[in-house]
Amino acid sequence: PEGITSDGSHVWVANFDGDSVTELSASTGALVRVIRGASYGFDGPEGITSDGSHVWVANFDGDSVTELSASTGALVRVIRGASYGFDGPEGITSDGSHVWVANFDGASVTEFPAS
Repeated sequence: PEGITSDGSHVWVANFDGDSVTELSASTGALVRVIRGASYGFDGPEGITSDGSHVWVANFDGDSVTELSASTGALVRVIRGASYGFDGPEGITSDGSHVWVANFDGASVTEFPAS
């Protein structure tokens, strides 16, 4: 495990070596699901945050961010490309309107709209 966040109902854990995200019940600690697979674009997930509606995962090795539905764990989208300036994304946070990503290798911060 590399990163952890909670939205009050769930605890989300980014698993760097397993290229996966684990979802737990915040009230009981019970396993809800482990999310993995090529379609999620997980590649060294480090940072993770939730705004209650979405879960955002910073993929350090993949220079990308994966967006999940907080209610279902379903993939919303994988965000990547030179226009975002991701370079070793490690830290991530969201206020529901915007997402900020700290880029370790690029020594920079990327901001984009959550929508």
